[in-house]
Amino acid sequence: MQLTSIGTIGHASRLRQRLDVEFHSLKHEGINIDITERQKGSMRFVDLRFGEACSRLPAMPDDRVRANIAQAVSDVIVDDMEETIVARILKHGYSYRLAREEYVGLLDYVKRELNADHDTACMSLNKSARKEHVVEAVVDYLKINQEIVLEGFVRFRLKEYMRELEDAIDRAVDEYLLEREYGEFIRLLRYFVETQQPRRDEVHVMITHSGEFWLADKNGKPIRDEQMDDLVIEMIEGDIEYEDVLMSSLITIAPRQVVVHQPDKAETALRHLETIKNVFGTRVRICKGCEICAPGSAHETPL
Repeated sequence: MQLTSIGTIGHASRLRQRLDVEFHSLKHEGINIDITERQKGSMRFVDLRFGEACSRLPAMPDDRVRANIAQAVSDVIVDDMEETIVARILKHGYSYRLAREEYVGLLDYVKRELNADHDTACMSLNKSARKEHVVEAVVDYLKINQEIVLEGFVRFRLKEYMRELEDAIDRAVDEYLLEREYGEFIRLLRYFVETQQPRRDEVHVMITHSGEFWLADKNGKPIRDEQMDDLVIEMIEGDIEYEDVLMSSLITIAPRQVVVHQPDKAETALRHLETIKNVFGTRVRICKGCEICAPGSAHETPL
């Protein structure tokens, strides 16, 4: 009894492999599926039929088998075909804007993001979520159709999946470009630090949970100068962020050593610390605990 026929131009071997895996578990339940292949022009078809043993079953397990087929098809589409789709979308939208090395780096980054199964607010960046959507679409299609051509199905029947994929690519590209800009920014700051004459041997930085900070010398005396005061005024007026003031102040001083006191592990404080480490490198020392770090310290006066 004919079950379904799946055609594809370049993924028949992978499809057959996935179907074999899916149908193996069904054999224990007396459900046998015969798989044969045939060539039709440039298309390779994988034909599926219920085996003779299935005729003795009280009812044909159509829904169960369709779910297994859909899972195999979904894996082929997302695990194998998706890479070509992503490359085509990126080439059309971004290759002309980037040098070849940058484009290759972008392509690798996007593929890594799409292949990750991390928790994210953007469900289209979650590989498992995309597979589930494809499975649902294939199951619905097979309820009324006995033949499916993978390349055509992706193009004409998976429009929601394609929109999700394009959205995921756009988000991944935005993150890549932001990371690249951040990297260039850090390299520029590092250059300023390395070429500037140090004004102090040691500067202590206290970062609070809200991202506020203060700078002090090795004796705990607050460090202030006219240029730093101007930065603070700009921050208060809303023109620049705390992190910009912090980094500008440290670069102005260009100390030989930066000692960071971080009693609070809030996300904002951790981000500031990471930036300081990226810019000042081996000059940074993280305090493991002292009187300055202690809650209620007399030094707790944010800049």
